[in-house]
Amino acid sequence: MRDLGSFIREYFPAFTHRNYKLFWIGQCISLIGTWMQNAALNWLVYAMTRDGFLSGLITAVQFTPFKS
Repeated sequence: MRDLGSFIREYFPAFTHRNYKLFWIGQCISLIGTWMQNAALNWLVYAMTRDGFLSGLITAVQFTPFKS
């Protein structure tokens, strides 16, 4: 059985570069933060209004396109 390092080098060669690993870890942390913010916003709207429709509306509005 091969070790994890040789598996990563063979199938994911980009992870052998330090800068790419740092970029990837940073992106994962950023994505987790975005998920937490979205969950907290939905929880806040529901806690303030006790209306499931408004909570769903907030979720739907997050995915609508906008022009800046």
